[in-house]
Amino acid sequence: MQASTNSDGLTIINYGIGSPNAATIMDLLVACNPSGVLFLGKCGGLKQRSEIGNFILPIAAIRGEGTSNDYFPPEVPALPSFKLHKFVSDKVIESGQE
Repeated sequence: MQASTNSDGLTIINYGIGSPNAATIMDLLVACNPSGVLFLGKCGGLKQRSEIGNFILPIAAIRGEGTSNDYFPPEVPALPSFKLHKFVSDKVIESGQE
């Protein structure tokens, strides 16, 4: 795991891959009472119009990895914070990556 913090208090953590690692990091971050947490990751897709390097900003995700079942029942989708999703969406649009 690697972490760095800038002068604005923004911390970036590279914790590896997988929901067990994400859950561990989130459990540790809760103790710091962050104003927001954004997880970035890698994914694959089936749409032919998507290209390597495209940004994908989902509005929900189907959970099936097992770890998150400790937090919510399997039928509950993973949903982002509306405010954080809107903020990231605006930044993607501003950068011309829409």
